[in-house]
This record gives sequence, C-alpha cells and structure tokens, in this order.
Amino acid sequence: MCIRDSSKTYRLVISRDGYKPFEQTLPPGASLTPALKATLEKEAAAVASLDPPRKDTTPKTTRKDPVRKKDPVRKKDPVVKKDPPKKDPIVKKDPPKKDPPKATGNGTIKISSRPRALVYINGKSTGKYTPVKGLTLAAGKDHKIELVNEDFNLRKTYYIKLKPGESRFIKNLPRD
Repeated sequence: MCIRDSSKTYRLVISRDGYKPFEQTLPPGASLTPALKATLEKEAAAVASLDPPRKDTTPKTTRKDPVRKKDPVRKKDPVVKKDPPKKDPIVKKDPPKKDPPKATGNGTIKISSRPRALVYINGKSTGKYTPVKGLTLAAGKDHKIELVNEDFNLRKTYYIKLKPGESRFIKNLPRD
C-alpha cells in the first residue's frame, strides 16, 4: 500500500466472508509506505453457518474514501496503487563498431640526410646509412624512423604511416 497524500486521513478496511473485518485509520502525517499487520478473526456465526463456502477464499481489500474534515467540495480521490517492483534499467548498447578495413600491403620510403646517418626503424637498426632508397614498410601501421650520427650529435625522429603502394621521401638537411 502506498499513501499518495500524507496530509489526508485514510481508513483501511479488510474483510472476508466468515471473518470479522479489520479496520485501521491512518492519520495525516503517516508514512507514505506504512507497514501494516492485519489479523482476521473468525466470526462465531460463521462456524454454525450452513452456507456453502465461496470459491474465492482470498482476502478482499476494500478501499473507502479517506475521512475528510469540512471539505464542502468533493474531489475524486487518487487511487492508491502499489508501486510495481523496480527493474534494473535497460542499458541500450551501441552496435559493435566495425574497425575500418586494415590496410594490407606495403609502402616504400626513400631517406636522405646530411650528414649521413644510421637508419633505425621502430627502434631497431637497419644497418644501413643514408641515403637509402626503396626501403619497404608495412602499410597501415605507424612507424618510427630515427636518423642517428653520434659524431655530429645528430638524432632526428620521424613518424609516418604509409598507405598500400605509397612512396615517401624523408629529407634531413642541416639548418643554415
């Protein structure tokens, strides 16, 4: 049971054939969700009754209008309803994102540098010094290219990503 307006007085009546009705008045300011315990007692006349028992033997709950004080205009009372059990909120999931097709194949690079430098690709030495022509790299991946010359304190890094069949030229010249 849930009280919608705690400023009103409500009267609760529970009855069943062959039992004394249970009545309780809920005064203004009562909890919005009161806990009630109703016990129905058998009537003495019901034991001696010869009437056949009713098929529906579940307790009936009868709702009567709340008791009002000096209210000349009768308004329709809100229906007291029990809140439905709470369910976990439904979380809509976005459809799985499809990764764009990965680039397959290779690309090539050409590197020149002044002064000449040892070429490192993704942290590993190629064993080649500039100028380098036709160095093949996997397309669609990020590559780190380092040019190193310890004698001239040269350490230059480039980051590239090649498309399939693409050729690039990296030129490292001293600043004047």
